[in-house]
Amino acid sequence: SSIFRPPAMRCPLLALSVALGELDSLSCESIATTENATAGLQELRHKLHALPWATAKAVLQEEQSKRAEGYVFRALATHPECVKDFDSLPDDVVRCPQLMYKSAIQRFFGANATDLAEETWREAVSHLDEAGEPHVRWPSVLETPTIWLRELRSSAFWDCEPHFPWVSALQDLAPSVAQEAHGVAGMLGAAYKYLRPDGAWDVLNLYRGGEWQGEACEAMPTTCAFLQANVPTARDSWVVPNNEEVVLLRSSADTFVPEHSGAVNNQINIHFTISGAGSAVLTVGGKGKELQDGKALCFQDSFSHSLNHTHEGDRYTLVVRVLHPDVKTRAGPEA
Repeated sequence: SSIFRPPAMRCPLLALSVALGELDSLSCESIATTENATAGLQELRHKLHALPWATAKAVLQEEQSKRAEGYVFRALATHPECVKDFDSLPDDVVRCPQLMYKSAIQRFFGANATDLAEETWREAVSHLDEAGEPHVRWPSVLETPTIWLRELRSSAFWDCEPHFPWVSALQDLAPSVAQEAHGVAGMLGAAYKYLRPDGAWDVLNLYRGGEWQGEACEAMPTTCAFLQANVPTARDSWVVPNNEEVVLLRSSADTFVPEHSGAVNNQINIHFTISGAGSAVLTVGGKGKELQDGKALCFQDSFSHSLNHTHEGDRYTLVVRVLHPDVKTRAGPEA
């Protein structure tokens, strides 16, 4: 059979039809309008749930709009093989339905379909266990991490100094960090493509997977030496491989990173703007803040956050991810 890849901005039913080799069997119009969206989602679920899990997931490999991907993720969340995780896995690990719902919400936000994001959140938190408690404990559509740990305070923004006093010293190092960051410009590569950012957004990992990256740290010795004295904060308390990490990010003019949330609600991002802040705005939990060169903002990674960079020139940012203040830490960094 011939290979056909649908163009972007087509509906998910077309992508599903391609996967099934049934190009004429489904109607894109059935999900294209608000009044038909429910019927279209039901049809999409019916088709996907009849497929083996691996085949159903493959639909996401087809090119389609963010809105379309949102529908596919939402339909996959209730696939029989996916929903089994609610009964077989504890809530402090990655569970398929929660990951699928989170991905759907992010795609709907990226498509400016806030109503669909909220509708998906309501569906996600409606799943109850045998005791009548929700499987997914997200408090709002603005805080939807892959893993939700109980008994941790939630706040979009945090005051850096009381909880991470070394941030002040990091800000004092801004000129040196900026010099090193600009010197490694050629080492950065495309950042987090799965988030579907618009424009140019690049990354260089300094600390990832529990290891300091040798080549990057050789090129940024002052930055790494300072951070190695403070990160990680509590290695034994990690619940995901990158619970704490350090990355250098660069965005260029007319770059928009759509709303997304982190893996767990136990992590705080220290967002240190090195240079090129211009008029860039970081929005967390629906609250926007203008960035400033040499200044850090601390926010909870579990909240939906986005970045809008409209001015000319490159913006360099160091993001240091550390554990939530409510997570019990040892006295000093761990090896």
